[in-house]
Amino acid sequence: RGGFNNFLLDRDGILRRNLIAFKLGKQPLYSFSLQISKVYLDTEELSVKPDFVQLDSTVFADLKADSGGYQLSQTDVGGTQILLDYPVPNKAPRKLSFSQVINGDYNPRLIKNQVVIVGYTAPSKKDLFQTPFGGAKTPGVVIHAHMVSQILRTVLAQKPLWRFLPQWSEFVWIWVWSMGGAVIVWRIRHPLVLGVSLIVTSIGLISLCWVGFLSSIWIPTTPAILGLLSTTGAILAYKT
Repeated sequence: RGGFNNFLLDRDGILRRNLIAFKLGKQPLYSFSLQISKVYLDTEELSVKPDFVQLDSTVFADLKADSGGYQLSQTDVGGTQILLDYPVPNKAPRKLSFSQVINGDYNPRLIKNQVVIVGYTAPSKKDLFQTPFGGAKTPGVVIHAHMVSQILRTVLAQKPLWRFLPQWSEFVWIWVWSMGGAVIVWRIRHPLVLGVSLIVTSIGLISLCWVGFLSSIWIPTTPAILGLLSTTGAILAYKT
């Protein structure tokens, strides 16, 4: 029932990924957070496949080197990794001190039917990690709680993991917006109408990407905008 507790830091020292499983030869090994989630769900349905991990009927797809705008080097890819979906800072796990538990100074409802993880939060233990929120570093035990919470939300609440477009469709997406900017500039000659059209087109592009973001779909935004602006500038320069 043991699980490894390795954290994978990005090159800037920030923790954005959760390594949930890998194979040592033919033997599958599972992370601490995945093992706890399995025990909490009271299930034996856990398996490692070449490109995903399956817990009950929920599939955790592996993070690839070219997954969306989050690019990994080949040395960073290995095992089954997912992007960590941190809750907002005011939704941090509830914490009880050791003395509170020993003295009974807490509401039992805080721990009844809940996952309870015991660990150090003292800075002297140097078990601290930088998260994308910045500011003070977060204790490892709290990050493990975030990892367990994300896995359980995915299984129980069907909260989708981050999904990414295939690389070929990202190229098509950027190409369509680039050509769209060229067509607008080529066909519209009135400066005011042209300006309004480009603004509306840009807002439409950003809105589509935002809707995808809210649905946990990573759609390339900046490359599409750059493609739109670069072709617009090129056609304007040619016409001038």
